[in-house]
Parts: sequence; structure tokens; C-alpha cells
Amino acid sequence: MGLLGCGRIARLFHLDLLSRMQGVDLRVIAETDPERRSQAGAIVKRSLVCDDYRRVLQDDTIEAVVICLPTGLHAEAACVAFRAGKHVYIEKPIATSEAEARQVLTAWRTSGRIGMTGFNQRFHPVLLSLKRDLAADRIGRVLGAWATMGAEARPLPEWKRFRSSGGGVLLDLASHVIDSVRFLFEREIRLVHATVSSLRTEDDTAALSMMLTDGRVAQIQVTLAGIQECRYEALGERGRLVADRYAGTVELVPARPLYGLTGHFRGEFRKLRSMGWRLRNGLRPAPAEPSYRRALATFIDAVTSSRSIAPDIEDGYRSLAVVLAAEASARAGRPVEVAIQER
Repeated sequence: MGLLGCGRIARLFHLDLLSRMQGVDLRVIAETDPERRSQAGAIVKRSLVCDDYRRVLQDDTIEAVVICLPTGLHAEAACVAFRAGKHVYIEKPIATSEAEARQVLTAWRTSGRIGMTGFNQRFHPVLLSLKRDLAADRIGRVLGAWATMGAEARPLPEWKRFRSSGGGVLLDLASHVIDSVRFLFEREIRLVHATVSSLRTEDDTAALSMMLTDGRVAQIQVTLAGIQECRYEALGERGRLVADRYAGTVELVPARPLYGLTGHFRGEFRKLRSMGWRLRNGLRPAPAEPSYRRALATFIDAVTSSRSIAPDIEDGYRSLAVVLAAEASARAGRPVEVAIQER
């Protein structure tokens, strides 16, 4: 296997996980930045480290690649990889434009290889628990949904500061939430109304109201200029389900809230449970985020067993289509239909 790109997330998760996974030989790592190359070489001493990802794709001994390059390079690298006969795990988003996304989709379908989009949130225990609760009809008929995802304000690499180079919160965070909404409710998004603002960097905060194909509405708020947060809330006729990815909890809130001592003690118990998770998380050497390991393991299993996989490149394409519709909506100041070119 080859790892293309060693940015912050790759160094936190992919590099360590791939170097320790059974059945995986992380043979080569590509990174243009000299300091990051040095860091990668220190972590995985047996791997070759080079400065050009194209060298990896020209190597016939590499069977699969994980693409963690700057977003603007995703489509090019994925297309070259598929044409070279590699299996591809590509971090979201798969591209920055409709034309690029179609190229990736075509290259994948033509190649006959495994293609997976890195929507790791689908593999998080909290999201899976929420999906099971929805399927079990715990809150009755679902009326709508709300979600928020934020990253603490931190210095960003230059390419992440501008939409033209693949930055902006819609590509970075909203693409995740959009896919999670599709995954949780098993419906496509057909209409989106969005507003986008630039508080610290270009297009770093956005609000989206999305109508699903069954008429339900999901609203999301995303920002790169706020606190670290990831919450999903499903509103139903018999109550609501509130999932907090960072707290590790899924809470059932009744349609009629409990007051008095019962409500007070239930609230205090939730705080204690959340505090215990955060304490355990803080004592670990790396962020307690099991979804990356599970996503990569799913990809490896699909490669070795030659079976279909989800989320695949089609899922990446559909998420990007909603992002592009949101951008068009923000420019026009009105709702925009999501344009999907079917096979």
C-alpha cells in the first residue's frame, strides 16, 4: 500500500493505523513538505518516503493507495490511480468541481477496482447507534433533523484558506454531514438553501437547509471558526434522539420533557457520563476516534475479498453534488436543486 499525503489528519490517524494493520505493507509514503516527510519517516521507519505521489502510482508493486492530499489534488490522483489499476481510498471530498467528480466516477467504474470515499463518520459507534435507534422506531415517525459540526479555530495550511484551492467549510466539514444525513435517513437530498460567510478564512462558516426526496427537512450548521463539536438530532413524533460524537452518547429525549427532581437527576447523570468519556479521551496519546480504523479496515477487507463497499465513489459524488448546490444557493440567495447525473 501507498499513502499519498501526510497532513494533520494523516499523521494523527492514517499513518499509524496503516503501519500496524495486519496484512498491510505500507511500502511508500509521499509528501512534498520536507518536515512532514521527516516526521513520517520517524514514525514508520521501514517505509520509503518520497516527495512526489506520482512515483507511488507508477510503482507496479503498490496494489492500493490512500489519498490524503490537499483537496485540489484529489481528483487528479484518484484518476491516475484507478487507471494504473490501484484500489483507492480517497479522503472526502473526491473533487472540487462537477467535471472533476465525473472524471473520478468514470475512472473508477472503468477500472473495476475498489473505490471508497473516506466518510469515516459512518463507522463511528455513535452514528451507528443512532441509525439503529431510528430503524427501531424509538421516536416514531421522523419529522426532520438538525446537525452541527465545528472545528476549533486553528492556523490552517494555505490551501485550506481559499475555496479555489479546495478549502472552505462546505468541502471540509459539510461534505461529512451531508453524507451522514444520507446514511442515517437513506434518502437523497434534492433541494438546498444555504448561506455562507467568511469569519476567519474564506467560506469558513455555513448554514444549510436541505429537503430530502421524501419531503423531510434537515438543517445543518458547520464552521471552521468555532469549537470542536459534532452533534446530530432527529426529531420524531414521540421524542427526539440526540447523538454527540465527541461525548460518545445517544440520548432519547421524550416529546414532553421531564421536570422536577427526575429531570434534574437525569440531566446530572448525562453530564457525568459525558465527563467520564472526555476524561478517558484526554488520557489517551491520540484522539479517541475509532471511525478511521474501522473505515480503513473495511477498505482493506474489501480489497482482499474483492467485494463491493460503501461508502463508495458514487457516495462521494453525491455528497459533492449537494456541496456544489449549496454554493450555488449561497451565490443566488435562493434554494437550488441538487444536480445529479445518473449513469
